[in-house]
Amino acid sequence: MEHAPSKQPSGSDALKATLLRQVVRPQPSLLDLQPLIAGLQQSWQPPSTGEALAVILDGLWQLRYTTANALSRLGLDDLPGVERRRTYQFVDAANSRLFNLAEVELAGGLARGTILVRAALRLGEVPRVHVHFERSALIWGGIDEFGTAEGAIRRLDAGEGVGVRFDVRSEGSVDTLYIDTDLRIALGNRGTIFILTRP
Repeated sequence: MEHAPSKQPSGSDALKATLLRQVVRPQPSLLDLQPLIAGLQQSWQPPSTGEALAVILDGLWQLRYTTANALSRLGLDDLPGVERRRTYQFVDAANSRLFNLAEVELAGGLARGTILVRAALRLGEVPRVHVHFERSALIWGGIDEFGTAEGAIRRLDAGEGVGVRFDVRSEGSVDTLYIDTDLRIALGNRGTIFILTRP
């Protein structure tokens, strides 16, 4: 089983560095990002098995850029007075689970909430993984009130926090376009680009 991504060819480092500079800008342009994403995708050698890909995916990632509203499945990105802040994804391949964690600011910063979405994860043919969304929670208080992002995921999934919880029934898939030890680029089944880094 492969336990680490293969060494990337020379030249991809420059593309990666440029991409990372772009995504931390206030409003990065997709037109600027597309050639960098394409270059990294061409340089990447996917793992030979889904299990090997899962090893690389495993752990905590922070969303840095997306072409779609990250909370669109819950209808929260479009609500007036709700602003998304930090957003994370935790992949728990050993237990076939995936968690999306987002902090939202309410009423112009007067209050904060934390959203946790749990999904079942199923490996497909490389580079695809399938997700089946199961449960969502909208909890009062920011992520820091529950510790680290990983701590917040564990505690909220265990039922801690005051808010609302409800079942979700939807499915999707994500294709990995590029991944290494600290950068991940993915394409959702709705055509959404996601760029994530290790926090």
